[in-house]
Amino acid sequence: MKASAAIFADYGYYGATTRDIAKKAGVAEPSVYRLFKTKERLFEETLLATVNSTLDPAQFLLIIYEHEQKHEKFSVLAMDAVRKWYSSLPEQSARLLMQAALSKNEKWRAIAHSRTQKIIQLLADAIDRETRRSKTKTVSGFTAARMLILSLYDFRLTRTILETGEKEHDVLEKTMRQWLEGLSVSG
Repeated sequence: MKASAAIFADYGYYGATTRDIAKKAGVAEPSVYRLFKTKERLFEETLLATVNSTLDPAQFLLIIYEHEQKHEKFSVLAMDAVRKWYSSLPEQSARLLMQAALSKNEKWRAIAHSRTQKIIQLLADAIDRETRRSKTKTVSGFTAARMLILSLYDFRLTRTILETGEKEHDVLEKTMRQWLEGLSVSG
């Protein structure tokens, strides 16, 4: 699975060959077909394994719940939950998920979006609760959550911001703080 994830992430479904995957895994190509029957099935299994290796939405919700129970500031809650989600998404996984998300295969797209959409919705719900609690402004929680998660997803994929010599952690923190600032001044 690790070999197929690496090859599919680098070359996409159509650019990857079962021969290359078998070679990277150190097995004979017929072994790949014996285990998975088709290249499409191998891709789907790899995609599912990749999705399941990211932060489970239940864990994301638990992080939010624990912070809310402690009555901590929303910024602490959001940054902790989003940091944990981001750290569960290695670059290779992000590339593989993007390959599937951009495909014309509806099943692959649904698999690729499944956890990300749940994470976005959980963060949106937390934003909406905070907005109601603070009674200061009207914010679209879904739009705000989607903007942050997808911008961090893009950053994980491209890392173009790092060309300035900044460290990834610093850029992540700066992005989240800027997003939080945008929430506080919107309205």
